[in-house]
Amino acid sequence: METVNVRVPKEFEKKVKAYLQELEKRREILKKTAGILKTEKSATELKVEIYEELYG
Repeated sequence: METVNVRVPKEFEKKVKAYLQELEKRREILKKTAGILKTEKSATELKVEIYEELYG
């Protein structure tokens, strides 16, 4: 990851910091949810399907 230095007018400082914090939160959420499957089925239904595929 690169470091970027930006000069921001004083009146925008709070807005820029808030925006950067929001981006960091989004990044953390994406890290935590990477690989999660979105589906209409419940976890139990998915487990039953996997079991049936594996064991016949």
